[in-house]
Amino acid sequence: MKELYGMCVAEIGSMTQAMRAQRLLSELAIPSTVQKTQSSSGRGCAYGLYISCAQKENAEMIFGREGVKIRVWKNAK
Repeated sequence: MKELYGMCVAEIGSMTQAMRAQRLLSELAIPSTVQKTQSSSGRGCAYGLYISCAQKENAEMIFGREGVKIRVWKNAK
């Protein structure tokens, strides 16, 4: 992503779950991008799902309903 201003990152533990989360958002016309990130816990792999912070609340609702586990939400830098 070129412009990160106003973007939030959902840290997800596996590529499979990150791609599933991206597909769920895509089905509701919420754009997102998956990128490998540094794990906030310092252990294992992590993938960041970048979305507009304006859509964070909608994404949290979708992920909760669909059982997608988010490790942590952060603001993109």
